[in-house]
Amino acid sequence: MASPQLMSYSQWMTPDAIVIYPSWKRFLMPMLICAAFVAGGLFLSRSADAEDHMTGILCIVVFGIPILYPLARLVRRTPTLIIHSSGIFDNGSALSVGFLLWDEISSVNIVGIRGQRYLAIEVKDKDAYLRRQSGFKVFVLKLNSKLSSTATYISAMNLSMPLEEIIANIREKRRASRLS
Repeated sequence: MASPQLMSYSQWMTPDAIVIYPSWKRFLMPMLICAAFVAGGLFLSRSADAEDHMTGILCIVVFGIPILYPLARLVRRTPTLIIHSSGIFDNGSALSVGFLLWDEISSVNIVGIRGQRYLAIEVKDKDAYLRRQSGFKVFVLKLNSKLSSTATYISAMNLSMPLEEIIANIREKRRASRLS
């Protein structure tokens, strides 16, 4: 079950908020590649040869599971990121952190990890942030925090807006919140 923070994202979707949904264009190519391997796996799984049959089943499992996440994200149409006058709502992955107030965020940057670009959101107080999370997410986030001080990473593939534009919007909203 999702945390209460994640279930109530609609409260952050005010007229002044910038709401960013997943990009179906960026999900399309990986989904098509996985679907091709699943189709090949279906073909091989019908083979009388035991080795081909097992290879086919392995293809179906290994490439079928990755199709489920982007498909669910696209069908469900929940926002990946909401930039609100009070802070940022992150719903970009299974490790989404929910809503972070501007005062909780120390920095927002673009980072590259193994050729993939991410929006990295770093929090000031990791312990307070981790106390709000639950279950397996805490374990993974603690491991992640040993590697970096960043609270969450949102893949550019999960965003329909360029990362540079998102950073500019975040800085603008954060600046405006300090003035009011």
